[in-house]
Amino acid sequence: MTSYKSLVIPTQDDAPQSFGFAPCEGGVCAAAGMRAAGISAGFRKNPERKDMALVVADKTCVCAATFTQNRFCAAPVQVSRARAASGHARAVVLNSGNANAATGEPGLRCAEKACALVAHELGCDEKDVLVASTGVIGVQLPFEPYVTGVPAIVDALAPTPEAAHDAACAVMTTDTHPKEVAFAGSAPQTGGNTVTVHVGGFAKGSGMIQPNMATMLCALSTDAPLTPEAARAALLSACAPDLQQGDSGLRHFHKRHLHPLCHRRCRRRRYRRGVSCLPGGGGCHQGGVHQPCPPDCR
Repeated sequence: MTSYKSLVIPTQDDAPQSFGFAPCEGGVCAAAGMRAAGISAGFRKNPERKDMALVVADKTCVCAATFTQNRFCAAPVQVSRARAASGHARAVVLNSGNANAATGEPGLRCAEKACALVAHELGCDEKDVLVASTGVIGVQLPFEPYVTGVPAIVDALAPTPEAAHDAACAVMTTDTHPKEVAFAGSAPQTGGNTVTVHVGGFAKGSGMIQPNMATMLCALSTDAPLTPEAARAALLSACAPDLQQGDSGLRHFHKRHLHPLCHRRCRRRRYRRGVSCLPGGGGCHQGGVHQPCPPDCR
């Protein structure tokens, strides 16, 4: 072969470029008012591997979150799910090496104490701190790495691409490379004007992502002016099927006749694209309008 032509892949309708967004630097720190850090705190035996990440907003801000539907969820999921329900948060602390899963009451106390320690160092309400863990299951998560690591990681916080990259590396487990992204673009306002906004974040997850984001973690930030309701609606519409992916980016578990968010099979095969069901039969959102779940959503 002596010559070739580059393959041009058309932009999808839901791609960021379709909405006027372009890649930019910064990762999870691309949004104004965000800082991050990643350090080796001692959760792993290898001191060369970062294992604690912290993402902090300059002040308490709007928060939206979605979690695994696994009924046997880990302690950090239980703690963060309850706190994120308020629609506001200030920080999230994440660790790799130990998932703090199947650890009972001691695991819950450890997760809560971790949030309290971060809140103390930041000078905020501990209810505004979320926690996430990933790694081995069934082993108690030691609290000592938090005691020494939290003050150090707070000192390391910075609003830079390098700090965002360190945070992305700190949550890796079997991932082959860090996963981070950032976009910038203009968003329309009700008065007819536009405002420049940034969206950035990082994720981890490789292979073991069933049931429904079971072992994947993702932290996103934006400086878009959002209400809690708008933030949650935007997050829910983006979560399926895009977050159901592994290392290759090709492992979609979004099947035909499954409602996009709750992934519950439609017995009558009346699946309609654009209808998103909340887990537990909480209702559907179509075009931003809340509706009851259809009878065939189980």
